[in-house]
Amino acid sequence: MRFIRAEDYTLDRSLRGQPLISPLTRWRAAQLSLGAGLVWLLTLAPRAAGFGVVAAERTAMLAWMGTMLAAGAFVVPLTCLIHELWHHAAAPGGIRSDRNVMLLKWGWLPVAAAHEAWVSRNRQLIIHLMPIAAMTALCLIAASFVSSAHRLYVALFWELNLLLSVGDLIVAWRIVRLEPEARLCGTLVRGSGTGSAA
Repeated sequence: MRFIRAEDYTLDRSLRGQPLISPLTRWRAAQLSLGAGLVWLLTLAPRAAGFGVVAAERTAMLAWMGTMLAAGAFVVPLTCLIHELWHHAAAPGGIRSDRNVMLLKWGWLPVAAAHEAWVSRNRQLIIHLMPIAAMTALCLIAASFVSSAHRLYVALFWELNLLLSVGDLIVAWRIVRLEPEARLCGTLVRGSGTGSAA
């Protein structure tokens, strides 16, 4: 696996094909994810106070603020990294494959996983759905072992991963609509005659 800054990465010409989703669809997926993130943030405040009256839980609220600062510095980048590693784990060759590329934004935040090879439609479907399936199972198991004080972090991991998976779910829906013999490289379909997700 290689780590490359997103702005420095260019896909090999031999791997270019028909886009599976348009730039407009990508923008709508980002808007949907941001909207869901805003709703999620607004629901965190009453949860932090134990579903009680926030004003009466000043101590809990101050402790929660510290938790949120830690979450911003630690949970968000770590969740992004684990999410992208699950994509690589499902790709041919696994995490250690030289064809796997991790794209970094600002030099430190993992924002995308690229597998530089054509794979079958069904394999690409597994690659896109792996993070949501694996992180859901992992968080359910972790929640049963950690103390109640640390369950907020487990919930944060799962919820952030769910927000990151909005784009993956849209792409997976488009992949399902392709013909079975279609081959894909990320969100590119090989050849114009293999099928259409439009």
